[in-house]
Parts: sequence; structure tokens; C-alpha cells
Amino acid sequence: MRGDLDRLVDTLAEADRLASLITDNRRLGRVNTNLANALWLAGDYDKGLRACQRALDVTKSVDDFPLLIATRFNLGLLHHGFGDFQKAIEIWQLLSDDLAGSLESQRLGWPGYPAVFVRSFLSYALTETGEFDRSGN
Repeated sequence: MRGDLDRLVDTLAEADRLASLITDNRRLGRVNTNLANALWLAGDYDKGLRACQRALDVTKSVDDFPLLIATRFNLGLLHHGFGDFQKAIEIWQLLSDDLAGSLESQRLGWPGYPAVFVRSFLSYALTETGEFDRSGN
């Protein structure tokens, strides 16, 4: 399994290089948010944070709400990985608010509902910090 993850990180790093060459910011943002997620899975939070920041920087130049949501979700994962639960909670709470209403039932290109993923990880982090009352909302 680890070999597959290493290959995924290498492939995404190459995709980052190619997207940079052709100055395709939408693709660059998508590649980097996926790279951030793969690096989170690999436990390489420093590199993941750099990839996530790069994705956030390029999302400013493209109008891609699903990309912004995915990137911010991954940013929360990385802060959680660092043990900065309060920062992860802050990010996921804002995302939860952004995904309220009609967006709760939108997949936005995800395999499941982003609102559910966000609230699940938010509840997990709140439980870890002892905020049991908030974790059920």
C-alpha cells in the first residue's frame, strides 16, 4: 500500500510540474489539493501544507467553488494531523456553515457529500478536544 501512495505522490508532483508549465491554474489547484490529501495520508504534513497553500493561492484566480471546498477541507486535515485541533475545528466549522442549506445534498464532484465529510471530521476533532456538547450538532 505504501508503494502505491508513494507512486501517487510522485505522479501528482509530475502533474504539478506539467500544469505549471502550461500555466493552467484550475488544473494546478486541483493537482495540489489532491497532492495535499495524498501527503496527509502519507503523514507528510509539512509538504502537504505547502501543496495546500499553493492550491489556495491559485484558487484565488479561478472561480471553482468545489475546488475551494476541497482545498479548505484538506487544510483542516493537515492541521488536525499536526495536532492543531483548534485550527482544524475553525476551518471545518466555517466549511460546515458554507455547506448548509441546499449545499448539504450536493456532491460537488466528491464520492460522497462534502457536508457529511466535513461534519464528521469536525465532530471527531471536537470530541478529541473534549467539546462533547458541540460535537453532536
